[in-house]
Amino acid sequence: MASSGATEQQVLLIGVGNEALRDEGVGLHAIRALAREGLPAHVRLLEGGTGGFGLLACLEGVHRVVVIDAMAMGHPPGTVVIVRPEELRSVVPPDHLSLHGTSLLDVLELARALGLRPPEVYIVGVQPAQVTWGFELSP
Repeated sequence: MASSGATEQQVLLIGVGNEALRDEGVGLHAIRALAREGLPAHVRLLEGGTGGFGLLACLEGVHRVVVIDAMAMGHPPGTVVIVRPEELRSVVPPDHLSLHGTSLLDVLELARALGLRPPEVYIVGVQPAQVTWGFELSP
């Protein structure tokens, strides 16, 4: 916890996914739920959708970024896994790294090359049950 008068380090929570594909949109649903919680001023929320490289501009000045996304990991539906980017390939099969056209790892690597990658990056992956047409999350 920061001392009185100290500036809080900026935190960005990004929900990504395609909400038209049911559980693939879990990141967006999570951000909307968090928006109702009254978070501290140094925490920003972003519905990233399927933004890919468009998310780069949002990283400037951020100390910690947390990305929430559906991840096909072969676990029971609803399983939540928190990983650092360098651990992602060991959790998710390479052919399942993105349903958005651009891999999250591609975006983070470009951010690193451009000097935009925050010092702390975490990925919260949620195992989907259904990735089919529809807007509701599965139970």
